[in-house]
Amino acid sequence: MFAGAALAVRDVLHEVLGVRGIAAAIGIGTVLCWFAATPRIALASTLAFLLAETTDTAIYTRLRHRTRICAAAASNLVGALIDTLVFVPLAFGSWALLPGQLLGKTAATVLVLPMLGRSGRR
Repeated sequence: MFAGAALAVRDVLHEVLGVRGIAAAIGIGTVLCWFAATPRIALASTLAFLLAETTDTAIYTRLRHRTRICAAAASNLVGALIDTLVFVPLAFGSWALLPGQLLGKTAATVLVLPMLGRSGRR
């Protein structure tokens, strides 16, 4: 659920920090992944975080002129899918946890999206 929440919170921060600030935050988050777990989990987490957050940022940036909620929902869906498809097989050597991971990330996104709606311009 934290990965899903991170994708949605990243969209909120995008409005405050801009693209350069988000790029720096992604860089910092990527480095921090190395300190979070065993080498196998750290590698899986680092790659998943970097790819998912970068893709999420690109999609959000392109769609945010419509509505931020729409942009966040679309970018988070793709980001969560990428994060899960990269993390699960690398971390666990199996696809068995894929449905639960996607469900958790989607639930976290749904819970965090209202923050974006309350953060100002729609």
